[in-house]
Amino acid sequence: MADFDGHITGGIVTSVISTGGMFYYTHDFLTSIYAGLITLVFSLYPDMDIHSKSNRYLSLISLIAVIILHYYFKLDSVAWIVAILTIIPSIFKHRGFAHSLIFMGILTSLGIYYVGNLGYFVTAGFLTHLTLDKHFSLI
Repeated sequence: MADFDGHITGGIVTSVISTGGMFYYTHDFLTSIYAGLITLVFSLYPDMDIHSKSNRYLSLISLIAVIILHYYFKLDSVAWIVAILTIIPSIFKHRGFAHSLIFMGILTSLGIYYVGNLGYFVTAGFLTHLTLDKHFSLI
């Protein structure tokens, strides 16, 4: 099982691959950066169910994202989803539902609905985390 350093390292590697792959296909720098950021965030996301470095960093990033989405982009529905996604993992026990493939599928579906093909990078990050933890469960 990986610790925070393992997850951040794995997330960065997967994020660089995601960014490069997206740029190769789209030639759009900003979209490629978004793909990498989504991958990195979701490589740490499953551990938001514990009081950890991941939780502290992602909570701060989520707060900043909600403020930017609400005030700058006027995307209130997406801001609400980010806020809810920040709270959801604390409801479950560690390595419980927040570490499941079903939860990953739900998050990927939400991602695809709200940000199109960039939503698939939720899966890349999430699977990186689960693979490093060597802990997969269906539910």
